[in-house]
Amino acid sequence: MEGFLDYVGRSFLLKYSQIDSVKLTGEHLSFQEANMFENEEIKKSPLVFNHSRNKKAVSSIHLIRHGQDINVESRESSICDLQLIKVSGNSFVGFIRDEYTTLPEDGNLPLFIYLNIGWNYENSEDALGETPSLYVASEQIHDIASSVFHELETPSIQNLIYRIGCRILERFPQLQSVNFQSQNHTWDTVVEEIPGEKGKVYTEPKPPFGFQLFSVTKEDLKVNSSREKETKLK
Repeated sequence: MEGFLDYVGRSFLLKYSQIDSVKLTGEHLSFQEANMFENEEIKKSPLVFNHSRNKKAVSSIHLIRHGQDINVESRESSICDLQLIKVSGNSFVGFIRDEYTTLPEDGNLPLFIYLNIGWNYENSEDALGETPSLYVASEQIHDIASSVFHELETPSIQNLIYRIGCRILERFPQLQSVNFQSQNHTWDTVVEEIPGEKGKVYTEPKPPFGFQLFSVTKEDLKVNSSREKETKLK
């Protein structure tokens, strides 16, 4: 999609000389085959599809004309509207409390996050996909985010996102930075204990929601690697 937007933007500027710059954004929406009943069997329809609303790949580009040249002012790839919940293995204990703190400590609570992840390349041309080994697909970013979420004992959303960013930069050294927008939609507890069961009862949280916005850079990756080495030595 990044290569397509680059092609369309450059073609637009080459066609209309009176235009100095163009900004384009593309969204790659997923559709899944819908079920149908045929010959007394449930099958996948070749004609009807469900719109998958959980996540979408997004790409944006800003091109500017400089004389006879067309330069890339900015370019970003991202995956948006990713919603993940981890039902166990999250703790929120030991935080600083004062007279305004009403949030209870919980050593094992569900964590439900809304997440947008954007990434920028060291070499902007790598985003075009002309060298497949240097192109970073949104599906790979999604899988890394899910895997890190599964692996970690999560003390906070900030810690989780930081670890996801470091893992992405570690996996893809051709990237310059990873950017995050996240929201905390963790459910409110209704029933704390169910006799004879591990489960609890939750309900949708009331607004407002916690919101985080930050970037993880290669410098952050170096710092994180140093900390992990020190921890192993101890």
